[in-house]
Amino acid sequence: MSRTPRNRFLTAAVASVALVTGAGQPRATQNTIVVRDAARPLPLTAIRLTGGPLKRAQELDAKYLIDLEPDRMLATVLFARTIGPAADTAVPSDARWNELLDRYYAQVRKEVEWFRGRDIEMASDGFLATFDGPARAIRTACAIREAAVRLGIETKTGVHTGECDITNHRVTGTAVDIGAQVVEKAAPGEVLVSRTVKDLVAGSGIAFEDRGEHILEGVAGEWRLFSVARGGCN
Repeated sequence: MSRTPRNRFLTAAVASVALVTGAGQPRATQNTIVVRDAARPLPLTAIRLTGGPLKRAQELDAKYLIDLEPDRMLATVLFARTIGPAADTAVPSDARWNELLDRYYAQVRKEVEWFRGRDIEMASDGFLATFDGPARAIRTACAIREAAVRLGIETKTGVHTGECDITNHRVTGTAVDIGAQVVEKAAPGEVLVSRTVKDLVAGSGIAFEDRGEHILEGVAGEWRLFSVARGGCN
């Protein structure tokens, strides 16, 4: 009985790997495999589960979340308002102002994505985004404030955490109403948060300044608000 040389098995195995990973078109020369192109990383977004235990686990997780009343969730809402050109800059033309706003909102989306938030509503004078953690929302607000300053745009931001209702990709509820009122209380260039948010991020290293108690429409009692100190988003 003839034996197949061991190196042929090795050559075939290497060739198979090269073909499966899409590393290029391999060429066999005796016992050597030549890969013409560099291997490319496979993005996770290209992976789809088609069966097996991982797919079943994914389906069970989805069903579990649906059973947990998906129309209501605890979230941190971030409201930002665009006031206008910064006071220390020349008034831009309409075309220049629109260009600045486009650059600003492009940076807003990058910061929201970087801190794992979701931009829910965008408008010409501001936006609403949600986060699963208040510290990330505050750091997003600080990053957006810095971007606005670089572009010569005056903004203000409000942050609150509470239960929200989700309907057709829209966020509503008392927490949203409170967040909208918090941003209106903010001064130009300020990141203003509710007492709820300040208490939740205790120990995060974020520094605050007390802005006193305020009356919020439709909400019982007085609400103490806090401003995130400049340079306080550590």
